[in-house]
Amino acid sequence: MSTKLFRSLTLALALVLILSLTAFSTLAAAMPPGDEAEINAEMNGWSAPAPRSLPVPDQAAHARARQLLGSTGILLAPDSTNKRVMAFDPANGDLVDADFIPADTAHLSTPKHAMLSADGQSILVADQLTDGVYQYDFDGNYIGLFAPAGGVNTAILDNIRGMALRPNGNLLVTVGSSGNANAIAEFDTSGNYLGNFIAAGSGGLSSPFAILHRTSDVLVDASTSDNVHRYDTSGAYLDNLITAIAFAQQMVEAANSNILIANFSTPNSGVQEYTAAGAAVATYTIVTGNRGAYELGNGNILTSNASGVHEISRANVLVATEISGVSSQYIEYVVSPSASISLDKTVGLDPNACALTNEVTVAAGTTVVYCYTVTNTGSETLGTHTLVDDHLGTLLNNFAYSLTPGASAFITESATINATTVNSATWTASNAGVGGVEASDTATVTVQGPTALTLVNAQAAPLPTPWSAFLALALATLLAAALTWRLRAATQR
Repeated sequence: MSTKLFRSLTLALALVLILSLTAFSTLAAAMPPGDEAEINAEMNGWSAPAPRSLPVPDQAAHARARQLLGSTGILLAPDSTNKRVMAFDPANGDLVDADFIPADTAHLSTPKHAMLSADGQSILVADQLTDGVYQYDFDGNYIGLFAPAGGVNTAILDNIRGMALRPNGNLLVTVGSSGNANAIAEFDTSGNYLGNFIAAGSGGLSSPFAILHRTSDVLVDASTSDNVHRYDTSGAYLDNLITAIAFAQQMVEAANSNILIANFSTPNSGVQEYTAAGAAVATYTIVTGNRGAYELGNGNILTSNASGVHEISRANVLVATEISGVSSQYIEYVVSPSASISLDKTVGLDPNACALTNEVTVAAGTTVVYCYTVTNTGSETLGTHTLVDDHLGTLLNNFAYSLTPGASAFITESATINATTVNSATWTASNAGVGGVEASDTATVTVQGPTALTLVNAQAAPLPTPWSAFLALALATLLAAALTWRLRAATQR
């Protein structure tokens, strides 16, 4: 064989090898996770360290997310690449705020699931690697470790994934490792550990990943037992609703009560849809390696994986990639409880009691008592209060008082009134991380002046001339008659 031919064959073989490796790499990137090391990393929440340069929060984007939070709600999805929580529009999946909870490398390593706290006042974030449920306000500020209360304790929580709230507000958390592995731990509304809601290994539960609390049962999927296990509402095992499902992660209910499951690994990587009774409907495989899933208002599905957050259709079409280059996790809908107040302003004379009316009539110089009664008509506790009266000025200025839903409070203010007065007051209530709400009312004080009595000299008005003449004539006639009678009487004597 000539040297020239040998070189040509060597070049050709090298080219084939390069093309083969390129094709394999491309195919491997498109294939769903199936490598044992990758699956093991996913099960344990191992993630890359935070990038050297963390994202800078966008204040305008956060304001938009806060507005949606209090109205239509937002979707929260942790980003374990940047150790933060992102916010999306629940109607169409659009990214609203990439830094709803900004990067927090001090507490978050593999944030897995973010959800609203039971009291509606904060966001809870479960972290798979740092083994705690952490609490943040609506502005993304770190509040503290919520559970376990007292500090991280891997004998209670280790390698945690999904969470759920019971109807009584207690928090349920999946546990994947250590002494409490394969259990569902339960915490009260202060983060105190109450024991296990579902006992370790109950019904064959092994490596639980997500909890779906329905009206009459509780579903838990698991990556090792490969089943969706069903329990009653007290945590007792019933049966397996879905079997032979490989590495299911988040489960959510669709509008028609179907179940959407984000499936991470082969052979069914994608989003799987089942009826409420567990019958298979479809598998959407256009995006694979799935962790989170949520049905959008437009009927499409928002799903997450190690490359970003994607909108897909039930026709198995990729509609949009909302954000790429991030390793995203579960997707949770949250809406802030509505905040509202009412104000009743009354006015009276008793300094020891609130009047029942907003109108009073007094003499000038009278001291009246205004009473301002605020009632929390919403479902959110309000802790800061400002009251401004357009005649009396600022009566409260960021006054700290915890006004719980349904509760009322009042203050009084006295004023001396010299002229009829109609004044209005506005009460503004707010809370940390919660936009202010306000209510207004008016009161009227009518001043009645002293009654002036005017004495009038009553004199007989002169009669008109014709009547005067008539009276004079009548008088003359009577006198004449009387004289005639007297003369007649004298003659008869």
